[in-house]
Amino acid sequence: MVVISMKRQIVTLFLTLLLFISVGGVVSCIVGTASATKQSTDARSSYTTDIPVKDQPTLILLLSNNVTQVNNPVDLYGGLATLNSGKINGIEGATIHIQRLNYDGTSWNSIRDLTTMSGNFSGFFTIKINPQDAGPYIYRVTFDGNSNYEAAISNWVDLRAYS
Repeated sequence: MVVISMKRQIVTLFLTLLLFISVGGVVSCIVGTASATKQSTDARSSYTTDIPVKDQPTLILLLSNNVTQVNNPVDLYGGLATLNSGKINGIEGATIHIQRLNYDGTSWNSIRDLTTMSGNFSGFFTIKINPQDAGPYIYRVTFDGNSNYEAAISNWVDLRAYS
């Protein structure tokens, strides 16, 4: 429980930093819902309509260690959250996709789906990765979005396994 709590603090710190800098400083602090109006140019059919705007979450990915021996598990963990009114709001129950870059570097392959945690660890996730062969392993996490949130892609992390 202490390890998860420490990981949560680290992820919270990184999420805070990313949310502040992800869209260029102060602009990203203004995340939330809004509405826009559109006025028709045709005088015969003037109308106004509300267009809902989805929250843009931030998705972060971290490794407990970026170098390991083959068959020695490493924790891959992170969080999915938004920042509203200066408060980080973890997105619980969201399906995220763990992906690994293929060896020729041309595409990402999904290796597992996870659901983000709820309660005190809302929006966080963790999984053990166990490299079977020596070499580089590059991972990222994606979120497809839903009716409330836009899609998001995390940073990538580089794990080096040696024999």
